[in-house]
Amino acid sequence: MWTMADTAPDLPAARHWYYQIESLAKQLKDAQMFEKSRRKSGPELSNDAFVDIARIHLESGKPKEALDWLMRVPGNGSLHTPDRDELLLAAHRALGNQKDAEMVAWRIFRGYRTGETLDALLSIIGIEKREQVIEGEVQNILKNPDFSSTNAEFLLTCGRADEAERYVIARRDKLNGDFYSSLLPVAESLESNERWVAAGVIYRALLDSILGRAVSKYYHHGVRYLKKLDALNKKITNWQRVPSHMAYSTQLKEAHARKSSFWQRYHGRGAA
Repeated sequence: MWTMADTAPDLPAARHWYYQIESLAKQLKDAQMFEKSRRKSGPELSNDAFVDIARIHLESGKPKEALDWLMRVPGNGSLHTPDRDELLLAAHRALGNQKDAEMVAWRIFRGYRTGETLDALLSIIGIEKREQVIEGEVQNILKNPDFSSTNAEFLLTCGRADEAERYVIARRDKLNGDFYSSLLPVAESLESNERWVAAGVIYRALLDSILGRAVSKYYHHGVRYLKKLDALNKKITNWQRVPSHMAYSTQLKEAHARKSSFWQRYHGRGAA
């Protein structure tokens, strides 16, 4: 492969072989081979290359060399930060750098609060601090005026359904229904926890997004959300200052009166 790369008619053709060499280098855990190939394919090593080389060193049992390469990658604000931090954490733990490992584990956790990142943090600072950490993060989440579906899921995962409901309702104007893949699981979790109002707030955002885009092939999802809202309405006795289902439905019909195909499907007179 080196020979084919060296005799290639131009750099794009040579890169095909360099990529093959780099793939082989990863499998062999040969960081020097990877670095040599990457330097031949471009004038300077990129941040991606630093991370890849660090990963190879780490996987080959050389955490110190991995750490040296990772320190060349920019930290906060870099697109490479998540991968970098995961490798940093592994390198510091392998080297016994307790304080550095704690710092990175906190950064990973606060950047993406999940049950997994919480467990990773607790494995370093001590499982006995679980409730203390959760309580502190709940307060931090509630103080932040922005909405994050990850934070909402974290509250529910930690058994803080009341706080999750308040969190969603207070930020209902900031929900973007276009992000249905992250919002829908939150709505379903809230519903399973019998937090009907908060779940309804998210279903409304999803429905508003579909009707706002006016793409008929998605209307069947919108019909499902509206019927879900109809069902939730029967369970809600306290709307917590959120407009009632009747008020929302009236506004919805006024705003989207011309979308006849949607309403036909909703009333069972069109394709489901």
